[in-house]
Amino acid sequence: MELENIFFKKCNTSKDEYFKYLNDAEELTEDFKYRHFDNHAKSLLGCYRWKGVYQHRDYLKNILESSNSIDLGGAASPIGNSIVVDNLKFDYNNNPVKYNTIESVDFDVNFIFSSHTLEHVFDIKGILLSMSRKLNESGSIFLHLPAYTCKRWLPGIHSHLDFGDHQWSFSLSSDKNAPSTDRNIVIDKLVKNYFNNIKSFYTGDNSIIVMADK
Repeated sequence: MELENIFFKKCNTSKDEYFKYLNDAEELTEDFKYRHFDNHAKSLLGCYRWKGVYQHRDYLKNILESSNSIDLGGAASPIGNSIVVDNLKFDYNNNPVKYNTIESVDFDVNFIFSSHTLEHVFDIKGILLSMSRKLNESGSIFLHLPAYTCKRWLPGIHSHLDFGDHQWSFSLSSDKNAPSTDRNIVIDKLVKNYFNNIKSFYTGDNSIIVMADK
């Protein structure tokens, strides 16, 4: 608990306020900088990740400890003991990245995690299909995605030399304010074509979480 108290003190906010506030990625607030680059935050989760992932750290730690899993796009900060699938040649710990695609992993897994990666991928349907095929019958996914509510993340605005530009924004089917454009994906609706028992919701840092079973 001491590290967690330090975490919220650094963020200058209470725990309840911290997790209920959804739109704090837009302005690059101090807590944005903290949770990405401070070792206390990394100690609580095991890697540098977004707030929505941190919020579900107990669930993720439990499932990662008991599963063989893939971290899609996780080379910059691998989570748990997952198999990293990424276009980068080396991960954060300078280990070679063996797998560049989900299909190249030559065995089935029972968990696939991905955080702020699918927005860089043009063929979202193809990725979801690959995930479904690579999971065993009891497998599940945890997707963490940037929501359309952060304007600087929108396709055509966000660019990155190393990771590639954002191709998509994302929203949920329950959101009547989401943009109706061909560059915005209603992600829970799309995931239903490939997975079951969908749980989806907006979370901190202008993000979306989608959890689903094979």
